[in-house]
Amino acid sequence: MLTAQLPSNEEERLKELLEYRILDTMSESAYDELSHLDAGAKFRSIDARQKFPPS
Repeated sequence: MLTAQLPSNEEERLKELLEYRILDTMSESAYDELSHLDAGAKFRSIDARQKFPPS
């Protein structure tokens, strides 16, 4: 399995991500529908650089 190198500002990036309070939230149907549409993909793009395995 390939692993990505962590960004040099990983600690700051994670701190800011946690401030959004969007991780581990309740399911939202609009996002669930998008997830199902993309279910066949091997990776889901978050932005131009980051890709995550589909849920």
